[in-house]
Amino acid sequence: MTREEIVAALQRKERDLSGRNLTGLDLSALDLSGANLTGAILHRADLTGADLTGVQAQGADFSEVRAKGALFCQGNLREASFREARLERAVFREADLTGADFLRADLLSANLSEAVLRNADLRSAFLKEGNLSGANLTHADARSASFRNAILEHAILVGTDLEADSLMGRDDVNRKILAGADFRGANLTGSDLRSARLRQAYFNEAILSHANLTGTQWEGTVFEGADLTGCDFSDVRFAGAVLQRIVCPRGNFANVDLSGMDLRHARLSGANLARANLRDAILSFADLRRANLSGALLTNADLGGADLSGAFLNNADLFGANLAAALLDGATLDGADFAEASLEKASFTDAKLDRAKHLPWRIRQRWLPRWIRR
Repeated sequence: MTREEIVAALQRKERDLSGRNLTGLDLSALDLSGANLTGAILHRADLTGADLTGVQAQGADFSEVRAKGALFCQGNLREASFREARLERAVFREADLTGADFLRADLLSANLSEAVLRNADLRSAFLKEGNLSGANLTHADARSASFRNAILEHAILVGTDLEADSLMGRDDVNRKILAGADFRGANLTGSDLRSARLRQAYFNEAILSHANLTGTQWEGTVFEGADLTGCDFSDVRFAGAVLQRIVCPRGNFANVDLSGMDLRHARLSGANLARANLRDAILSFADLRRANLSGALLTNADLGGADLSGAFLNNADLFGANLAAALLDGATLDGADFAEASLEKASFTDAKLDRAKHLPWRIRQRWLPRWIRR
């Protein structure tokens, strides 16, 4: 078909173009709203400024099309191919893109708000400054895709693979808005989340190992069971965050404010918590083996049942802390202050206790070597 034939058909209100071969045609600025393009081939067609609102295009081939500013709102585009398509500022608002292929597609400033992208292929797609608020990207493959400065507020990314994705821009004015986003089970290994606003977002069981989290805001965000291995939490704001069962061996929390945080069952072996503020924090049954808690503020913290074997608590403030049934075997406690701490059934085998402060006599008598007791 030619452009003229399509225009004539549209004028006759004939909108069934299903299965047609429209390869390379100039369809720019045409009103194709509500058309049936199911299975149609539009490879390398020009759809610049075209209106495809409400189109039925399941399984259609839009690969390498030029569709800058085109409208695909509320369209059925399930399993459609947009491979290497140029879709700058295209609008896919509320479109069904389940299983669609956007491999290496250019979606600069595109609007995908409320779109369904379940199981979509977004590998190496360029979504810089795009609007994906409320979009459903469940189990989408977005490895190496760029979401730099995109809006993902209230987006659903359950099980989405964003490994090595670039989520952040360098301009602090354009900080990522991820408020309310659902990243449960998502793979964000090595992702750039610098200065992201993660308020009320969900990262349950997500993988964020070695992600760049510098300057992020975690107010009210849930990270329960998340893998944060090797992350640096310098300049991170945790107010109200849920950190139960996080996996973060060797993580850097030095000087970080974790006061009142719920870190029960957290796996923090070898983590750097030097001078961290853990006042009133819940660390019951946490794995803190070989962790550095030197100079940490642990006033009234709950460390009941925690494993602090081999940990460094030099000059730590444990005033009123609960250490009942905690393991401090081999721990270094020089200068640690245990005033009013609960130490019932705590174990101090081979711990360095001789310079600890306010340690009850019964503890010294039981755990200190006889020659030191004298």
